[in-house]
Amino acid sequence: MSLLMSKALAAKTEAALKSGALSGGWLITGPQQIGKGTFARKLAAAVLAHSETLDGADEKTRTQVTNEGHPDLFILRRTPDEKTGKLPANIKVDEVREVIGRFHQTSMTGRRIVIIDTADELNTQAANALLKTLEEPPDGATMLLLSVAPGRLLPTIRSRCRRMDMTPQPVGEIAGWLEREHGIDMGEARDAAEAARGRPGRALNLATGEGRLARELADGLVKAATGRGDIVAAARRFGEKDSEDARRDAQELFLSRLNDAARQYARGEGTEPAFSAARSAHQLVSLHDEIASLVTRAEALNADRVQTAIMMAMTLHDGLRGPHAGR
Repeated sequence: MSLLMSKALAAKTEAALKSGALSGGWLITGPQQIGKGTFARKLAAAVLAHSETLDGADEKTRTQVTNEGHPDLFILRRTPDEKTGKLPANIKVDEVREVIGRFHQTSMTGRRIVIIDTADELNTQAANALLKTLEEPPDGATMLLLSVAPGRLLPTIRSRCRRMDMTPQPVGEIAGWLEREHGIDMGEARDAAEAARGRPGRALNLATGEGRLARELADGLVKAATGRGDIVAAARRFGEKDSEDARRDAQELFLSRLNDAARQYARGEGTEPAFSAARSAHQLVSLHDEIASLVTRAEALNADRVQTAIMMAMTLHDGLRGPHAGR
């Protein structure tokens, strides 16, 4: 389980492990795909192996935790409905109660750990059911609550947990990590790191498999929309791909490029050449919001994917060359 995190978080983690303080509730926060799940599993392995360092767990424990097969580890997350196969909107109270009940069973290691992935998805009843255990955790019990938006959690949950915040990492560090730990070519690693906006897990996804395809699709549509390619051809490639994940990732990357360009413009740094016709950061933000709204409506209506991609590109094309475009 390779992980990239800040020196401050690494130091805080090592201190907690050495002091034996990793019990009760811990809130692990950070953006999606920054590495919260990997970090939680490394913590779980270290605690279950009674290690004083994050990487000190023995191979058997690491393997059991990675495979979610350790008898003292419980993972709480949304699971597909047995009949429909669809994911429910929330983690339900019965699922929380079932895991809490296991906390009182005999332990193989003297420790028990639950990873809640994510606490943002607990419904109100489930969150309230968790509070009692957070207030009075059983001996040897640790609860790791993952959260993208901790401010939305119940204040009583936040107040009963100590925090570990995973923060965005520099592009150079992410690129070096991808090359060193995952054997990815530095040029490819840097492109993925820049697109990931500080999230190592996201960068790894974008540097391999469908993530790499998503970058290519987004780049092709941006180029076509800004006069360096055929919009219809790029939209067909964008919209006809069978992979839903790659298409959604490409949409996110397309919008992220606009958002990043707006920030660069606002800071006086200029923008990437694709958006050089923009006159202001406000114009780029407005285009971002218009295209994001378009994508949301198209998804809700199950609109034709190719037509949606054409509309995304034409909105950007016309917006950059309209009355507010640079001269």
